[in-house]
Amino acid sequence: MNKIKKLASEALQRGDFDFALQEVARGETDVSRLIEDLKIYHAELEIQNEELLENQAFTEKAMRRFSGLFAALPVPALVIDEVGVIHECNAIAEQRFALGRKQLRSHYFPRLLPKKEHGRLRELLQIARNEDCASQAGIELKTADEQQFIADMHVSSLPELIENNAYHFVVLMVDQTAVVKQHVLLEESRRHFQAYFDSAPVGMAAISADKQWLEVNDKLCDLFGYSRDALIKLTWVDLTHPSGLDAELEQFNDILTGKLEGYALDKRCIRGDGEIIDVHVIKQGVRDASGQLDYIVVIIEDISARKQAELALMERDRALENQSLSLRERIKELKAIYAISRASQLMSDQDAFFADVLRLLPMGMYYTDDVSVSIDLASKIYGNNSFSATMDKLESDIQVDAQVVGKISVGYRKPRILPNNKPFLDEEKQLIEGIAELIGLFLTRIRSQQAQELTSQRNAALLSLTRQATKMDEQSLLRFALEHAETLTDSHIAYVHFVNSDQNTISFGVWSGKTLQNCTAVHIIITR
Repeated sequence: MNKIKKLASEALQRGDFDFALQEVARGETDVSRLIEDLKIYHAELEIQNEELLENQAFTEKAMRRFSGLFAALPVPALVIDEVGVIHECNAIAEQRFALGRKQLRSHYFPRLLPKKEHGRLRELLQIARNEDCASQAGIELKTADEQQFIADMHVSSLPELIENNAYHFVVLMVDQTAVVKQHVLLEESRRHFQAYFDSAPVGMAAISADKQWLEVNDKLCDLFGYSRDALIKLTWVDLTHPSGLDAELEQFNDILTGKLEGYALDKRCIRGDGEIIDVHVIKQGVRDASGQLDYIVVIIEDISARKQAELALMERDRALENQSLSLRERIKELKAIYAISRASQLMSDQDAFFADVLRLLPMGMYYTDDVSVSIDLASKIYGNNSFSATMDKLESDIQVDAQVVGKISVGYRKPRILPNNKPFLDEEKQLIEGIAELIGLFLTRIRSQQAQELTSQRNAALLSLTRQATKMDEQSLLRFALEHAETLTDSHIAYVHFVNSDQNTISFGVWSGKTLQNCTAVHIIITR
């Protein structure tokens, strides 16, 4: 039997598939040989049958692998013919198209696409027929319930399934709906940002790590007074006023090294026409996925008007503060003036009055605890007159009846610079002049009172003298008059003498009791 198979195999290899029949037809063989040839022919058929079985097993195995792979694909997959009829589908396709397996198989695939996509599908199948595979991105599809989605479609021909020149194709669909939606959102966001960037009310730009402008908007060009082309050729350093450059460079370098993500500051910049403007700057680094700096976003706002408003507000606050300070000082001065004025009107004791002046006057000064006061009268000095040669002081004359009778001096023991950048406030000078005037009024009143008292005493003495004239002898009356005169004039000696007839000598007539106590001189000779 093995020999027969060997002969059959050799005959198959020679291509003599019907050599036995050929010999019978020629009448060149006998029956025994014919039987032998039939056996060989039968062996040939068995060999062919074995090869067919092997091929069938291989094909079935390949189909099983294909079916397993097809079913396990993580994306919707279909097998369609060139007309578009679906012959096979996987479970993912059933879910995506919302159709059962029986419904989806034998379904007309173009019905799952909007009409506008039919032409692209035909073109895709034609390319796959000619080139074995083809792909098309962004094809719209729809489910059985009319829900649309977008997918990238990959088509491969299956030549082993060609029947009567009818091609079959594997169609894979990668759902890109979320990606497309994200792209749409990103594009919409980009358009919105670009619109905001172009029409922003502040200057906006992107700069590189080497300080060059990458992109600028119109507002920034207007802000610095340059055309777009001219501004792009400059760096932000060229526009920064030197006074603030070093501080900003340090922060900018911190963005480059990653120490800072961004910073914000106020600074001065120089426009194209040389004008210096105040701006508020915000810089924020933008980094790529690896953490490397990609570019820096810059927002620049012109705050010159705000700075001017702040300056005006500061000036107003300073003026209000000065007014408040002035008001407080005026209140202090008024209190001191009022207290001293009251004392000048009510007090009669000079020493007590000046003690009050020395106590009350510092209350009206700016630095109340550091005031030195001196009141210098012809008869007496009140207060501390130890002013140093370098000590700043205020002085004012004290006048009585338009005559200078003294002066008042006021100063601070420590060097002081007051809010007006002077040693004293102008109002402090006025305060000292006012107090000097009050002292003059006080002295005038005291002198007037003393004069009135003296007149009253004189009148009383004259009245008493008149009353005693009839009761006393001449010498007693003279002594009585001398003692009254002594008292009225606050004198210590009082006497009456007579010039003798020789006009060269005198004779004492009468003298007071104090005269004998206070005078030891002898007055005898006189000269005309």
